[in-house]
Formats: sequence, structure tokens, C-alpha cells
Amino acid sequence: MSTPADAPPLTGRVEWAGQAKWPEELLVLLDGPAPGFVHLGAHPMGGQVFLSLRFFLFGDQAPAAVARAEASWRAWLTRHFPTASA
Repeated sequence: MSTPADAPPLTGRVEWAGQAKWPEELLVLLDGPAPGFVHLGAHPMGGQVFLSLRFFLFGDQAPAAVARAEASWRAWLTRHFPTASA
């Protein structure tokens, strides 16, 4: 799998999606921008749905990959999921 053209680049494979205990979660094993994984979840609370994304990158490439990608991921998330105060 890979992200769409308008999102910062990620490549990898879906390890699991929608397990019985956590039907709204997804785990992707990453090949790029560095080895690692991303865990995504949608959590309904108080009449709203909160999106959780946790990125874990490993190895010698990880610090540089984070430095390159963090600002673009923050901008993409803000554009697609503005906070209630925005």
C-alpha cells in the first residue's frame, strides 16, 4: 500500500485491519520513509470521533525521515482534520 498523491509518502503493507476487539483500528508495517509501523484508530467519544495516528520509525534512517516528514504530516492532518477550535 502507499498513500495517495496528496498525502506525505508512506509505503508498506496492512498487517491487520478491524480486529474483533478493535474494529476501528489499522496497523501498517512500513517500508518507507523508514522501517517501522503506523497505528491508526478512530475513537468515538462524547458525540465526536477522535482520530489517533501513531508513527514508530526504526533504524539509522529514522531521525532523518522524521525530520523530513513531520511538518508535512502535521499540515496534511490539519487540512483534513481541523480541530474544533480552528
